Parts: sequence; C-alpha cells; structure tokens
Amino acid sequence: MDNPLVEFRLLTNKKKSKFVYVSPELFDCLPAEIGEQIRVRLIKDHPTATETLRTDQSMFTLAGVREVSESSKILWIPPNHHRNLKRYCGNKATTYSNAEIECLGPHPQIQTPEKAAECEEFIEQCHINKEDRNEILITAPHGGVIEKGTSKQAEVFIDKSGFDTWITYGFGSAFPRWHISTNDIDPRSFPELSAVQQQDYRYVVSLHGHIYNSISVGGLADDHIKRQVKTAIEECVSEHNLDTEVELYQETDSLNGMSQENLVNWLSRNGGIHIEQPKWIRAEFPEVVTNALLNVFSR
Repeated sequence: MDNPLVEFRLLTNKKKSKFVYVSPELFDCLPAEIGEQIRVRLIKDHPTATETLRTDQSMFTLAGVREVSESSKILWIPPNHHRNLKRYCGNKATTYSNAEIECLGPHPQIQTPEKAAECEEFIEQCHINKEDRNEILITAPHGGVIEKGTSKQAEVFIDKSGFDTWITYGFGSAFPRWHISTNDIDPRSFPELSAVQQQDYRYVVSLHGHIYNSISVGGLADDHIKRQVKTAIEECVSEHNLDTEVELYQETDSLNGMSQENLVNWLSRNGGIHIEQPKWIRAEFPEVVTNALLNVFSR
C-alpha cells in the first residue's frame, strides 16, 4: 500500500508533544492500531521555491481517532514539533498543505548504527545471550544522539556473560524527530523490542540522559535493589572524585520511571531500574554507571 497523503492540521492542545490523531477515513486505510508508532513527513509547496519543500520524517504515537463532519483523510499533529514547522506554517498556522504517513518505527533495512548516522535514521538492535542466561536486560531506548552516550553505555554489555541488550540509535535532529516516551513505546512497532519481550527477565535496566547534574535511580524494582545500584554508583563516583549527587527518585518526581506503562517495568517480572544521567557523565565518565551495574549484576 502506498503511504497516504493527507490533510494536515495543528492540534491546539499539546499535552503530549509526540501524540497525533487521525480522522476515521484515514484510520481505516492505515495498517496501524491506536498506540503504535508512525512516521510523518510534512509537505508544502512554497510560493518562492522551485520545488515542493519536504521536512524530514518524524516519529509519533498514533493516539486516537477524531470524529469530523466532512469525509477527509485528516492528520492532527502537535505544533512546533519540528525545526521547520514555524518556517513552513508560521506561529499561528492552523492548517497545512499535506502530510505523508508511513506506518513504521525503526527503519527495517538499515542494519548498523554507522549507516543510520549516515542516513540520519532511527534503528533498533537487540542482542540475546542464549548460552549463559542471567536474566538481566540492559536497554537504551533513546540512543544514538537522542540522549547521547546511552547507547555506547549499553554496548558495554553486549556479549557480557549473562546480559542481554536492546538499543536504539537515532540521528539527525534526533530528539525532536525520534524521541518517544518510554511510557508510549509500543513493541508492535519495534520488532527487536518484541523479541526481547518474549524473554523472562529478573531485572531490566533503562539508561537515560537528563539536563540535571545528578544521577538518579528510579523504576518499580524493589527498593533494596535500587539502593544497591545507587550505592554502587556512589562508590564509582567517589573513585573518580566527581562532584555529582546520586539519588533515588521519589514517587512525586518527574522522570522517575515508575509508571506501569514504562517499558522498563513491563519487560521485567520484578520491576525495572530507570537511570537518568547528566550529559557530562555520559560523555566523560560513562563507566561510572556501567561499572556499577556490572558490580551489582555480574555473577
């Protein structure tokens, strides 16, 4: 089936900046269900251009169907999600010329991070250690340059005894284009994630990056294992004489990874361990976190 070309409209309420909605007529011709990820490319004939302008593809979550009086293929999309949106639409635009939809999460033909970087694309990879099962999965849901450094950290565990990995790689204005909340990532759109979902993990660790100076440990794993991880990171921080606080997330904190819908929790039978890190740790001292995890989970 050809990717449908649809009428584009801006949402006025953007509680979720990566949620899109479709009209019933459009939904009927999409090979995707509510909750899955889709890609959108905005298209506009610029009056001063010699050819049609097209944005790069961006990935969104198909959040629902909106009833409309007319019979049209309509896509509602959050404003200002993309670097070119204001340039094309203006700050107060409510309609757009066209958008092209592709029902696709990670690119299925690109196999390596190097090729993904060259193409400014988004891919996923999983490595399942079938010989020596320790029931530990390390994930980097926002790797590449989405939350830079997290995929490199997760790669440390590839082929390590007892560890499996699931890693994504996104490039090219990666955060606005490819970042999907871990509460919303759907394994129906991520075949490699679906593969690790079939395994049985005692613990799952999710590596992330945030803008704060602390290293923060959350998720729904038992407090005793999260405290073990926190203590191990503190020891590594101390060894490097680094000036950063290591803390446990509370239920009232944002980014705490404690939603049941967060993939780090539903991938593990004992709840997940969600780790947020500042950029400078990921760039200069990534081993502070990876060595701590090896100390806690290696046999």
